[in-house]
Amino acid sequence: MSNQIQSIKDLTEAEITGLGIKELNKKLRQKNYTKQEQLAIKRQRRKIKMKKYRKESHKRRIKYLNNLLEQHALLQDEYLGLKLEVFNLQREKVSLIEEISSDEDDEYGEFVIVD
Repeated sequence: MSNQIQSIKDLTEAEITGLGIKELNKKLRQKNYTKQEQLAIKRQRRKIKMKKYRKESHKRRIKYLNNLLEQHALLQDEYLGLKLEVFNLQREKVSLIEEISSDEDDEYGEFVIVD
């Protein structure tokens, strides 16, 4: 259809979509387009714009999903680091408990260990 419109009065897609609707209407009236031609041009304009919106929306969604995947990877790394830290602290706690319980030279007597 864009070829048909271009052959009618030599309007390019850039001209059709680049103009605001008021400017386009004015230009169509100045060049004496018929009502049918005006409707065809306006339909083509809307079709081109919708295609552009779909592409932009798709790019935004892809960017958003990639951002979510990056955040997920960072949070997963942070989770694994914290899990390792908890494991190391538990191991350190056990070694301290063993050290305290094996220490017989303590002047206070026995320790009660509370978890």
